[in-house]
Amino acid sequence: MNILWQTEHYPDAVKGGGSVVNTYHIVKNMRTLGCKPVVLARGTDGNGVVREETNGIAIIRCPQPKLPPRLWPLWPRLEPFYVQQILGDIAGPFDAFVCHDPSYGLALKRLYSARPVLCRVGGSVRTHDSVVLPESLSSLIAQWGYKRALLEKFLAKQNDTMDARVWDRCDALVVQSAFMKREIANQYGVVSEKIKVIPSGVDHARYSSPESSSAIAAQLGGLNQENHVITFCGRLVRMKNVSYLRRGFAQMSLRDQCILVVAGEGEERAKLEAEAAELNISRRVRFLGHLEKVDELLGVSDIFVLPSVYEPFANALLEAMAAGIPCLALRSDFHRVKTSSDEVIVDGETGFLVDAADPKSLANRLDCLVAQPIFRKEMGMQAQRRCRRLYNWEVCAEQYLSVIAEISASLDSRQLRRSLK
Repeated sequence: MNILWQTEHYPDAVKGGGSVVNTYHIVKNMRTLGCKPVVLARGTDGNGVVREETNGIAIIRCPQPKLPPRLWPLWPRLEPFYVQQILGDIAGPFDAFVCHDPSYGLALKRLYSARPVLCRVGGSVRTHDSVVLPESLSSLIAQWGYKRALLEKFLAKQNDTMDARVWDRCDALVVQSAFMKREIANQYGVVSEKIKVIPSGVDHARYSSPESSSAIAAQLGGLNQENHVITFCGRLVRMKNVSYLRRGFAQMSLRDQCILVVAGEGEERAKLEAEAAELNISRRVRFLGHLEKVDELLGVSDIFVLPSVYEPFANALLEAMAAGIPCLALRSDFHRVKTSSDEVIVDGETGFLVDAADPKSLANRLDCLVAQPIFRKEMGMQAQRRCRRLYNWEVCAEQYLSVIAEISASLDSRQLRRSLK
């Protein structure tokens, strides 16, 4: 089976994030299973269509559609038509399509209505904004100013509309958690049977046996048995809620035995550094910026914390669990906190779920893990075993192929019924 797998920034994991990592592993395992997947990614403007291969993965790069500058407010609506012109000469040889961007999903379904088109959904605008952004326009104006507030509201609405449209037209939506399946079914009215839950896998060999790194140790200011490393990895943006972690760390009784490591970049970094100074914890906090080899940091970490208020599926939790580290995350209340963390963490066995309204609850759990190294080690081992059992890239690839085969059979049956009428 020939499958065209679309993701924008492949293989740039800095720009493409978890989507790029997922693409590599799933496509690689699809090849092992006898399929012929090709990644469709963004090319360089003016170079036309380019075909290449990276790490054994075939890639087709196509230029970005040239949208009319004067009509920029309508770009989300216009893009599928321009993309369709580009894809007409590319997509013909493929039996099925998996898309990350709505414009590609709509364009491919228009071109090939009788072939399976799956849309990968990493999250939803409505759920994100309900917990991360102020809901009222007046709040946005106070924060950003009148013009930017209107622009942000307008663009968010445009993107949300396009998401809803492609989710209605495509043959299946693939999400990574039951949480996201419920959100999309409830907020967008998508039929539940159309939404398939396929969790990501994780590279167990890489994270369970990381190489030692003197560079990481140097960045942390040297390590010894008295320094317990509490780690956060992720983008420094509002939804990651790193301020909560700062406040919890500041309230720890055993804080002076710990180093808090923040790995990542984003718009919140300056604010977080200033906050660490205000809380008088700067001496115990390390900002490392973006790391290419997160496994090396996890290799020296004792505890992992992901305090996100919105997290459709946390690959960072899987990586930490694969490294044998107990994880802490916020407990969903479906109002201020909407995450899938409770699907990944078994509270009290592989980690802890804590109260978003009370940073002291985080501090108490961190103190517990620091004070009890044997308990902490056993919890990490439980997390690692659970991760190995549930999150596997080969199983993930098999599930995608199963969904494609199911849709293909359904489309063939529908086409046959039409021909007999």
